[in-house]
Amino acid sequence: MLEDESRTIGRLAIPEAVHRAMKQVPVVLLEADLESRIAAIRREYVDVPLRTMAPEALLRRFTSALARIRRRLGGTRHAELVQALDRAFATGEHEGWIERLLTWYYDPMYDYQLEQKQARIRFSGPASAVKSFLDAQRPFPSSS
Repeated sequence: MLEDESRTIGRLAIPEAVHRAMKQVPVVLLEADLESRIAAIRREYVDVPLRTMAPEALLRRFTSALARIRRRLGGTRHAELVQALDRAFATGEHEGWIERLLTWYYDPMYDYQLEQKQARIRFSGPASAVKSFLDAQRPFPSSS
């Protein structure tokens, strides 16, 4: 099982043969509500890094990342996200900027990509339904 990714992930690249194969396999979509997605993003990209990294360094990393997608966000949204990031690192309340980034940038991008893969989608649903679907596809019972 693989997560659907572009050929490059940050500065890393998936080998061409693997990426070509990924573009041909069936797709299963894991659906999650916005609140759950925000919580997961906060945990993985804010809370965990802050265990080993200074808040100022993480803020610089995020600000730099936003600068790289400024054109796609548009100037007004980019400026609003930068301000929201600054507030979040001052208050510890990160959910607002995460929600905006998901709804303004990632969701439209994912929607576009899913349109391109529509013929390959075999199933979509919440985690429990996806697990049941995938378990039914296995030739041997799962150990979990």
